[in-house]
Amino acid sequence: MNWLCWNCRGLGNPRTVLELHLWVKVKVPNFVFLMETKCSREKVELVRNLLGFDCSFTVDCRGLSGGLVFLWHGLSNLELESYSRSYISMIHKGLDDKEMLLTGFYGSPQVDQRENSWSLLRALKPNNGRAWVCAGDFNEILHQHEKPGAAMRPYCQMQKFRAVVDDCGLSDLGFRGNKFTWSNNRETNQFTKERLDRGLGNSQLSLMFSYIDIHTLPAQSSDHSPLFVSMSNDLNNCFQKRHLFRYECSWDKKEECIKIVEEEWRSKVARGSKLYSVLGGLTLCKKALTRWKKNCYKNNKELVLEHLQVISRLQEENMGQSGAVIKEKQKVVDQLLAEDDLRWK
Repeated sequence: MNWLCWNCRGLGNPRTVLELHLWVKVKVPNFVFLMETKCSREKVELVRNLLGFDCSFTVDCRGLSGGLVFLWHGLSNLELESYSRSYISMIHKGLDDKEMLLTGFYGSPQVDQRENSWSLLRALKPNNGRAWVCAGDFNEILHQHEKPGAAMRPYCQMQKFRAVVDDCGLSDLGFRGNKFTWSNNRETNQFTKERLDRGLGNSQLSLMFSYIDIHTLPAQSSDHSPLFVSMSNDLNNCFQKRHLFRYECSWDKKEECIKIVEEEWRSKVARGSKLYSVLGGLTLCKKALTRWKKNCYKNNKELVLEHLQVISRLQEENMGQSGAVIKEKQKVVDQLLAEDDLRWK
């Protein structure tokens, strides 16, 4: 079970949708939770169609701030539990009828409203022994070492966050990759970064899943990094990605693609029923296009992933000196993705 959580800072930015499309294609999450969408349900539905999800639940923004979205596939067996401007909770039923509560949470960015966020989190705690995973942007840190640079975080703020985590029976699920999920993108002594985004789980969750992995993905269009949460009882499945065949609309512009389809369709086996003949032709086209895609887009895809790895490493090591290099790498990634015709339209 895979889950992508991200404070995207607005879906109106074409680069943001482009980046989101990239992670959905690469990571293939079962669910996606987005914060600070800053758009209405109509625009969210356009993004949902682009990403290939069947269902969505949207909490509209107010003015130019806020907005939450939960996306999932129709076969994911999810039901809405409750929601507000700060969270969306879904109930997931497994094959063994065991229920799990998935909560996408967004803590108040205003310090004077943070206590309301913690009261809300306490109210969300399941009282029926249900497994619970809560992930998102909490806008707070647990320890001082989660914030290098700028002024030190007041102890009382961190203590209140630690108290609500303990009261809810939650524990930090850790991370893989960059420890810090937010940066102010400034340089020298004005630079700071914090671990504002994280995943939390209760003891029942650890009994349900043997392996839980949270990977911090490199940030590009937003100042927050996406979190990719993987939960499985098989260590291999926890890191495994599904590879599904999808016909890309951009292939229609490639003459070699059209020729491949025509040649394979003419060579299809014409025995049995007409339906059997059509299925045979589709299978041949799928295999031929898969081979062609690997040869045609192999270098482009590898370059994108290589640059993203470099960006992730630079962001992890950055203390205010690598801002210009990171921006140049991000421009290269944007250009490579644009060549793959994933632009928001």
